[in-house]
Amino acid sequence: MRRSHGLLCDLFWVDPYPSFRGESDSEPHPALAPSTMFVHNQTRGCSLFYTYEAACQFLERNRLSQKMTVHLPPFCCLPSSPF
Repeated sequence: MRRSHGLLCDLFWVDPYPSFRGESDSEPHPALAPSTMFVHNQTRGCSLFYTYEAACQFLERNRLSQKMTVHLPPFCCLPSSPF
């Protein structure tokens, strides 16, 4: 059974906002106000989308250099990556 709210839900299902760092995809997404950090994840029906600014602040605040989620591997680990 998949949890639809709470800390574990957010740890497992949080996603970067579709236009993270200005990237675009095939579906149009509304522009966010500059101060917006998190938005409800309508795609999954649970958890949140986080913005680039939210990710940067989290890393800086926790003295980390990167964040990785299991369902979204870092760019350097993708088969088409030059690294």
